[in-house]
Amino acid sequence: MKKLINTCQTIVLLIVIVVNVQAQSGSDCPNLDFSLGNFTNWVCKTSNSQYAASTAYNDLTWTGSVAVNGRHTIMTDIYGYDSNTCNGSPNQQLALVPNGFTQSARVGNMQTMSEADAIIYQMTVDTNNALMLLHFGIVFNDAAHQPAQQPCFEIRIQDANNNLLNVNCNRYFVICDANMPGFITCSSQLRWRDWTTIGVNLFDLMGQTICLVIIAADCSLGSHFGYGYVVGECQPMEVQVQYCEGATEARLEAPEGFVSYVWRDSNGLIIDNTQKLSIPNPQLGATYSVTMQSATGCILVLEATIQKSTINPDFTCDARSHVCYPSEVTLTSHATVDGMKVETFDWTISKISGVPQTEYYGTDSTFTYIFKDSGYYKILFTVYNESGCSDTSSVIVYAHPPIDVKINAPSFICKNTETEITASGADTYEWIGVKRVQSDSSAIVDKGGVYMVKGTNALGCAFDTVEIADLEFAIHYTKEDNRCMVDTNGTISITQVVGDYVYPVHHYWEDLGFMNGASLSVREHLPTDTFVVYSIDAIGCFRYDTIPIKEELFLGNIGLIQGESFVQQTGNYTYTVDSVEGAEGYRWWAKALTSNGDVRLLDTRTPYNRILVSIRDANSIQLHVVAFNACDTSDTSSLFIQNASRISERTASDDLILFPNPTSDQLTIQCNKAVMEEITVVDLVGKVVLKQSIRAKECILDLRPLHKGLYFIRIQCDDALLTEKIIKK
Repeated sequence: MKKLINTCQTIVLLIVIVVNVQAQSGSDCPNLDFSLGNFTNWVCKTSNSQYAASTAYNDLTWTGSVAVNGRHTIMTDIYGYDSNTCNGSPNQQLALVPNGFTQSARVGNMQTMSEADAIIYQMTVDTNNALMLLHFGIVFNDAAHQPAQQPCFEIRIQDANNNLLNVNCNRYFVICDANMPGFITCSSQLRWRDWTTIGVNLFDLMGQTICLVIIAADCSLGSHFGYGYVVGECQPMEVQVQYCEGATEARLEAPEGFVSYVWRDSNGLIIDNTQKLSIPNPQLGATYSVTMQSATGCILVLEATIQKSTINPDFTCDARSHVCYPSEVTLTSHATVDGMKVETFDWTISKISGVPQTEYYGTDSTFTYIFKDSGYYKILFTVYNESGCSDTSSVIVYAHPPIDVKINAPSFICKNTETEITASGADTYEWIGVKRVQSDSSAIVDKGGVYMVKGTNALGCAFDTVEIADLEFAIHYTKEDNRCMVDTNGTISITQVVGDYVYPVHHYWEDLGFMNGASLSVREHLPTDTFVVYSIDAIGCFRYDTIPIKEELFLGNIGLIQGESFVQQTGNYTYTVDSVEGAEGYRWWAKALTSNGDVRLLDTRTPYNRILVSIRDANSIQLHVVAFNACDTSDTSSLFIQNASRISERTASDDLILFPNPTSDQLTIQCNKAVMEEITVVDLVGKVVLKQSIRAKECILDLRPLHKGLYFIRIQCDDALLTEKIIKK
């Protein structure tokens, strides 16, 4: 066996601090106690001490930020014990979770390999968390190495740069040794410490951000483990004082977790040595102090002043808005406590007439309660402050009895058919959801749904609800359309009635006079049109259906011809129209406008919506196209094509004079050397908008009917065809 080094390696700083502080609100250290069942708000790190100067925190290099399986572990077995702590009766073993908690964290494990593990909690100190209570237990596998090589456990209160902060008990550091104070020895190599509490006063760090670091390290030689269990909590740095209104005794309670307490009165005399102190008939404003020492030697002094607490258990009760059976009441807390906050409150609702009984107990700040019976109820509201004092207020409420309001309605109705429903059992009624109110006790509905009525009489009011289903059916049919618009070969056959209906169902047709005509399921020899059928079952449920008979060879509208309307030279030019719906082909034809009359250039039928036009001279061309199928032919689309060589700009000295150009109304035309025979005005798509026959060298055209824009004027003279551009303003 290796020789044990008989040296105590426990380091504790003993500092006495007196604090008297008033807390603002409750504890503010989320998940310091691992109540979330995970390491939320904690940073988990790992290291290895094999070649380090020692196993202490500052001598190791740390990595990571999240929990490592098996090295940072949440313990939840509140009945479990650590297997390395003597295997004796419960008071000789280390519980995995200390009393008063439901979970803890294990830092490290019983594996070796020179592992070191740490968890770090960061928080900002305020009056709600100025007292931190840390509960921990430790298990060491003692190897009797040199102290720097031994397993260790360390708790540090430091800043973000690993510097210890200037507060009492800022570090608890213990190296495995045979003579460690507070440890239990199971064997020469197993030593453990039962759950121990350290109270850390953070008051002097108010407003600062601190880091709580907890580490456990194996021996640096790689064969012996060290690990610990920890759970924390924080609270205001204060003594709880309970001196309720009307009480003759004040009760003072110091924080738990310390091994000794010494109470002193205003004169410094010791009066008690327990955690809780009772003072009969205390003087208001008197000050008492308590000196507390933790298991590791840290000392803390707190002071308390005797003050009475006044509770105002105010609440609002809205019962007048809910007088119908079952009656309701809306309750809202407005409780306050002088000098501190409301800790909790509760509601008790009890029937006090008939057979008395308590119906409800709850703690919501505002809620609506539905009484289970009628009669008188007492609502009791009890408020508690942080010291445990309480006060109560109450109100008596009358719950109205039921009245027998009923809706009389069929279980189903024909959809879209108006039906009357009635109510009984009250004097007046209010209908909800109906199509319209027929009278005070009746209403009209025309579709299925949920309908409600509120009935009122001298005793109170009540509601009744009814659900009505729709009777609705549909028809299935087949049809045959006409091939062409002029055909009358269409047929309609109603093949099936589906849904909810009462047999038989008759079918009447709008074009036959509806019910003045015969009921027919089959219609034949129908033209292209739309037919409306009225179907009605044996109890009058009905529907309308619109059935179109179409033409199969429908022909759409033809658009404008697309292509060059002004060509600069002779050649072949392609012209197109957009494809026409239902077209089987296109007829294209064109004629040249010569001085000797119109000359046909082409006339062809083609399945294509394009044509190639060969322009061989300077004559203008009129191009046309129609779409067609077996049933119909479209309107004609036309394009006027001009050769640029035939279009010339004239001046006043030319043989042909047009003025004014542009013009808004009249245009004067003068031809000095020839007689004009015919004048034609066309628009940009070749459409003739004005044509006039004359026999003169001068004329005046009225252009006022034309729209504003660019036009072309063609003037047929004795031996020439002249073309000019004109603008209508």
